Amino acid sequence: QALAAECGEVSIAEMNWPSAELLANLDAIILEEGYGCDVTLIRGATTTTFASMVEKGEPDVAPELWINAFREPLKKAETEGRLHTLSNSPISGTAEGWWVSKAFRQAHPELDTVEKVLRRPDLFPHPEDASKGAFMTCPAGWGCQLANANLFRAFKMEAKGWRLLDPGTAAGLDGAIAKAAQRGEHWFGYYWSPNAIVAKYDLRRLPFETPWAGEENWEGCITQPAQRCLDPKPSSWSRSEVRTVVADGAMKAGGPAIAYFSRRVVPADAMNDMLAHMSDTQASGAAAARKFLEDYPQIWTAWVNEAAIKRVNSQISGGGGFPAMDRGDLAALKQSIDRGFLDFARAYGESLETFFKPLLWVLVGFEALLLGAPWPLVLAAVGALAWVATRSWIVTAGTLLALTVIGYFGMWEDTMATLAIISVATLVCVLVGIPVGVLMARSDRAQTLITPILDVMQTIPSFVYLIPVVMLLGIGKVPGLLAVCVYAIPPIVRLTNLGLRLVDRNLLEAADAFGASPREKLTGVQLPLALPTIFAGVNQTIMMALSMVVIASMIGVQGLGQPVLRAISNQYLALGLMNGLAIVALAIMFDRISQSFGRRLQTHRDALGK
Repeated sequence: QALAAECGEVSIAEMNWPSAELLANLDAIILEEGYGCDVTLIRGATTTTFASMVEKGEPDVAPELWINAFREPLKKAETEGRLHTLSNSPISGTAEGWWVSKAFRQAHPELDTVEKVLRRPDLFPHPEDASKGAFMTCPAGWGCQLANANLFRAFKMEAKGWRLLDPGTAAGLDGAIAKAAQRGEHWFGYYWSPNAIVAKYDLRRLPFETPWAGEENWEGCITQPAQRCLDPKPSSWSRSEVRTVVADGAMKAGGPAIAYFSRRVVPADAMNDMLAHMSDTQASGAAAARKFLEDYPQIWTAWVNEAAIKRVNSQISGGGGFPAMDRGDLAALKQSIDRGFLDFARAYGESLETFFKPLLWVLVGFEALLLGAPWPLVLAAVGALAWVATRSWIVTAGTLLALTVIGYFGMWEDTMATLAIISVATLVCVLVGIPVGVLMARSDRAQTLITPILDVMQTIPSFVYLIPVVMLLGIGKVPGLLAVCVYAIPPIVRLTNLGLRLVDRNLLEAADAFGASPREKLTGVQLPLALPTIFAGVNQTIMMALSMVVIASMIGVQGLGQPVLRAISNQYLALGLMNGLAIVALAIMFDRISQSFGRRLQTHRDALGK
């Protein structure tokens, strides 16, 4: 709601990058403790926050809005009285553009402009196609995504041998930069400052030889969707502008918060210091904001009155709360864990990448096969598979109809990419999961040891899988595939174990009486009788793999998850709904085919047994 005369309720946008998190939490503490406001922090990306403020007037304030992609829409919103700028420079020393890693600069100091780098895509091999250069764009939902995509077209980078590499999220982007820096690899892509990553890994922004092509080209084309930017002109990057923007309802209500936001400016040095602290200690935005208040009283006390200063100081010096480990000791513990894993990544990361190369070849090859084959042939193959597995015209017709509708609505390529990764992930889970399940069924000790591991794999938040995977292997298909497999493999392991243990002991004793070896008993008695349970595990593994599609897209995995992630970030209801329903259609197809095949196989075995 509006900022009432006595402050009242205020909602603040907490954007999904470190400086914005720090600034939003800093504002929240000062307004709550200094002025008695009832503050609500609302998480969001640039595009969604701006759209919500324009259309709904919520949240009340965006403390750090990078306006390069919204300059004209912001002007229009200000002219219409929907939004108001309270600060033209809430952070000093901001910059955006195309950056390169330290290893690249040291190896090729002569390539010191964007245009020179664009002539050498071979120096930045794409993780999935080494014959192409990788340019890493910014995550879905950020205003810079459109600008990067259109500049990519303007400089004809595809014809020069480049491919856009989508990191999925800010975490994916930072993880890719960290991996390149730790291994001394070349990296080229979009980034911004102030940011701890820039200082930590010594990134350098490249100048453009191409001059600024004008406001009309940038605002009317470069920052627009591709369908509105048919002929983008090459241009240097626009000047970076960051503003604190407030919705009209809050502006009209006035109050002390309006004056506070108008005066609040964080110097670049202080911001960089706090971002480095957040990176080194893994501090949250709230913890970093409290440290800022402790370390920089000479800065923030200039923003507020004497009474507010006393109240804020009283809050940050007060005790209470659950007794916790000393912050320094906790930071040291976290850093030691991180250093240990980073040392492991440096020592074995390349070896692990080499080890998993065959998975990449299989995945890329299968995806290329699906995308390269004529669509009628793919439909015929899937239809034949559905018929052989189910012997049901209804399931077969439904499968063909679903794929036809998916293709008609322009989701064919994304669906084939998703079909490829789910198929390969399921194959990997089956090849690994069934033997592990057999081992558990044969050994109580193995079951005791493996069950807690499966418990952790099934209960730990799925996002956590992405952290070590990105640190070891970066972003792309193989890291996404491994994250999917770790999440999806427990059901087939558990149900294989369960199915084998439920086999009637009398049958096993009969097999022993006929002199069957353990292997013959397993393959001739236990596995056939356990097939319904095992196929239930396969079915659940497929369902869990599909549920990871959107999460895997956060580290650059292509497929139906990418449009869903983009829809979430940009509030595109139709895009998200259509791709979400396509995922549902794939899930139903896999479910019906796998279950029916399991039932038919068991029926066939029973008939042979009789």
